[in-house]
Amino acid sequence: MHVRRIQFILPILLASSSVLAEDVQQGIHKHYKYYVNLQFDRAEGEVGANEMNRRMGALGYEAQAKVSDQSRHAYYIGLGYHWREYIDLELGYRDLGEVRTELSGSVAEIDDYLASANAVHPRSASGYEFAIRPYYPITERINFFGRAGFFHATSDYQAYASPDKAQRDNNSYEWTFSAGLDYQLTERISIDLHLTQVNVEDERIKILGAGLVYQFGENE
Repeated sequence: MHVRRIQFILPILLASSSVLAEDVQQGIHKHYKYYVNLQFDRAEGEVGANEMNRRMGALGYEAQAKVSDQSRHAYYIGLGYHWREYIDLELGYRDLGEVRTELSGSVAEIDDYLASANAVHPRSASGYEFAIRPYYPITERINFFGRAGFFHATSDYQAYASPDKAQRDNNSYEWTFSAGLDYQLTERISIDLHLTQVNVEDERIKILGAGLVYQFGENE
């Protein structure tokens, strides 16, 4: 009895698998040549008030820090090119948001104090990014994707102790890594959920967000 059922069900499963595989192949959206990618993100750094106080203490200052926007709004906007099957290329602009730190304490040399505060300040950056984005279809409408980007990170840190101010600019090249799922809403529009990580100087920043993608141009 069980053997007969298996003999009956097996061809159905094989046929279903064949149809599913065909659907997945049809779901690979090869029609587009270019796309615009807009991401709305939440960035979170590792350095909070406790770590800031520890860092200032290691430099010999007794300061109390208040870090606001350790978790903050960020965004990315990019232009993509469908390079080959399963692989896209992107050029875009990333902004990791603004983080602020208030410091209070008694110091003799305010200039040194402010410069030290900038050196240990929580990191953030903005700048241009070039990335490669491989993907793989899971179903007709859902793709899994990874992403590796080369990020030109420009940072501007300012510390205030009225009426004095210290400023430090920094430029570096960083790697960004992402993974996520995208869902094809219509022939031209898809949405995605993604998790991204980027190191800015000595701090790891995690990014969680959602993206909206508009595809255009015919791929010959």
